[in-house]
Amino acid sequence: MTELRIPEYDATTAAASTNKGGVLKTTITVNTGGELSQRPNKKQTWRNNRVCIIDADGQGNVLLTFGKNPDKIENTIYDVLLNDLPVEEAIIPITDNLDVIPANDDMAFFELDVLTSMANKEVLAGYNSLIQMVKKVLTLIFNLKSLSNGNPDIEAQIKEAEKEAQTYLNTLQRKLSETGVKVENIYSLLAKAIEPLKDKYDFILIDTPPQLGLIAGNVYNAADDILIPFHPEKYSFRSMIKTINTINSWKDSNPNLKVKAIIPVKLKEKTITHSVFLDSSSQVISSTSDALEITETVIPESVKPAEAIAKYKLPFTMIDESLITTKKEREPIVALKEIFKNLVDELGY
Repeated sequence: MTELRIPEYDATTAAASTNKGGVLKTTITVNTGGELSQRPNKKQTWRNNRVCIIDADGQGNVLLTFGKNPDKIENTIYDVLLNDLPVEEAIIPITDNLDVIPANDDMAFFELDVLTSMANKEVLAGYNSLIQMVKKVLTLIFNLKSLSNGNPDIEAQIKEAEKEAQTYLNTLQRKLSETGVKVENIYSLLAKAIEPLKDKYDFILIDTPPQLGLIAGNVYNAADDILIPFHPEKYSFRSMIKTINTINSWKDSNPNLKVKAIIPVKLKEKTITHSVFLDSSSQVISSTSDALEITETVIPESVKPAEAIAKYKLPFTMIDESLITTKKEREPIVALKEIFKNLVDELGY
């Protein structure tokens, strides 16, 4: 008699998050998701994990990784969060075990649109010029991010523009609070939206934009685990500490929230500065009251992820090695696949 096998799901929700750009958040998200979707589920070993990757970054790089244009997609996470679209209608199947909920440039205006949608015209009377100013600054930020590619000068411009935008947005938020609107509800949009997915997947992975605003607050209210990519340099260390402090401030509203791991990224071989700074950072982090884990697995700086996306339209954890025709191309991709295998093992997923 054939055993009746009924899948049972109870999704772990994890997000790669930090307020610094260019530190491989998307790379970590899509490759971890790809690796998990090809592994047997630990509780029901007769099936593989089901994984859903949610893109919360307006750059839309998650879907681009899989060779699809997010600007040509009708339903995105924006529509789920702001237009009451059922979350199932935004799902794009990639494989039998991996789905994506995409984002596009609509998310660039997410915070402004949430705030203005909660208020009637009378509440925002006299604020039209401010709203237009915010839209201009948010457009500038989005355009700069598309050009940045880790450029420190552009990153500095982005941070200044984000500060300006956040000042304006805080003004609008205070205006709403004064009228009795429950502003805290805007931080629960994502948690409510993904609740129906918990019993359909084993893992929900969220890719986030590099800022600690309304989107990040929604992520911290919805996630169980935060993975913090850490480029071991001075300014990245400050960003990481700021991210950790912000995460800790959300634990009252989400008791399940924790920093699962800090993942060193973009390390260059034979670079003494990186090694020394990583060692000193590890000592500082290990001395804090909350014992935070820095993974032994390190994601090296490499152009191979971009090359894999361009050629195979897949993250490298999902590339079929039999399709790689040359040893020169195969060896680094196999090495990167092994790195992510080790990372998933180390995370205990």
